[in-house]
Amino acid sequence: MKITLDLDNNEIIVPKHFYDEIAKINAQLIKVVGEGAQRIDGKDLIRKSFETAMANPDTYIKSRQ
Repeated sequence: MKITLDLDNNEIIVPKHFYDEIAKINAQLIKVVGEGAQRIDGKDLIRKSFETAMANPDTYIKSRQ
């Protein structure tokens, strides 16, 4: 999934289906692991991806071609 970071407005813009996709992933986790599965939170997923990119910007921060 792709998101947009709008630096002018300090916004993170997610696709319309972002939370639906998170819900599908969580449903699959519950199906495979059971009710005790640790669910994915959309905000945590964004935060983790951002922190990964910022920890190694030469690899993960790219400009569009």
